[in-house]
Amino acid sequence: QHLSFLEWAPQYSGLPFNLLHCDFPYGIGLHESEQARSDGWNEKYDDSDETFWELCACLSKHLEKFLAQSAHVWFWCPSDLVRQVAIIQFFSKHAPSIAWQTVPYIWHKTDNRGILPDPKRGGRRVYETALLGSRGDRLIAKAVSNAYGAPTSKEVHQSEKPEPMLRHFFQMLVDENTRMLDPTCGSGTSLRAAESLGAELVLGLEINPGYVEGARSALRKFRLKRAATSTQPSASMLLG
Repeated sequence: QHLSFLEWAPQYSGLPFNLLHCDFPYGIGLHESEQARSDGWNEKYDDSDETFWELCACLSKHLEKFLAQSAHVWFWCPSDLVRQVAIIQFFSKHAPSIAWQTVPYIWHKTDNRGILPDPKRGGRRVYETALLGSRGDRLIAKAVSNAYGAPTSKEVHQSEKPEPMLRHFFQMLVDENTRMLDPTCGSGTSLRAAESLGAELVLGLEINPGYVEGARSALRKFRLKRAATSTQPSASMLLG
């Protein structure tokens, strides 16, 4: 849906979600980085620190409106350790019902693409991390490794997460009872990954109209392909 999470959250009154996939802009100034080549994208991508913490504050303030008492929270964040600690501290104070694991999950970008903040003092950052939180001691569906390698993908959004990587991690969290919310869904890869694993319902919110149309188009194509595959006879049917 073409909606701002900041406007949607205070007004939501429907059924709660039991999986929250957060991929907020990291607040590291990617929109101003020459390496990111942000000028080549049709829609402005606000990656300011103020926007990041505003989204976090909105999430924590209105959590009870949309997150079930038994739920998982998958939260993408910068690989910077100081930033990760700050995020955990923020939610520990403002949303104490979420218990956070202190070992992050890692996406290694196998094409070695990433930001190089200072070529004279440090290396290129070719992995991203996610924190896993839970409410009500919610159990996982399946154990998987906490690191996964996949190349970057920028078909719709300059910071989109690849579907194969998301499917790997979502195996822990998604089953036929999953109701997932992505408050800043970008290109919608999280929605497609969750649906491919049998999620009952997925809802993505996105403020940029260009990304919304790209995500809707990709989701329609995914559903059509999935429907066509499901109607084809299986090998066992062909063999009688």
